[in-house]
Amino acid sequence: MKSIVFVFCLIAASAALAVEPALAPTVDKKFLGASAFNLTATLADSYTTSWLLRNWNRERIAARGHWEPCIVERGEPYFYGLRPSPARSYGVGLAKVAITETAAYLLKRRGHGRLWVLPLLANGADSSVGAAHNFASCD
Repeated sequence: MKSIVFVFCLIAASAALAVEPALAPTVDKKFLGASAFNLTATLADSYTTSWLLRNWNRERIAARGHWEPCIVERGEPYFYGLRPSPARSYGVGLAKVAITETAAYLLKRRGHGRLWVLPLLANGADSSVGAAHNFASCD
């Protein structure tokens, strides 16, 4: 899902560059609200991923007697790796935020109506699902 969002954002950014700019202000309350949702959801996903990987050690696995899926990144292992460090988890999350924010800004600046909100909401929703999965599936 995240790779689809990434490809969509690149296509949206390239399409936004082909249109003349609009005269309306680009950054307004709606843009800032959608950006805040995107950033908050992505940071929550990065935080829960790094917290779970940091707090699930071999002793806890041995005490439970079975393999726990929480210590391996299952959502996007080609972005994060199987056991990402906190720095890598936050770095990938902030790169996703930067790409989606740029795509949304270019879409809004070039006057594409309501399409500018799609990169922000898609990445925010995907990160929210990841954070909710981390909370629900892992202790």
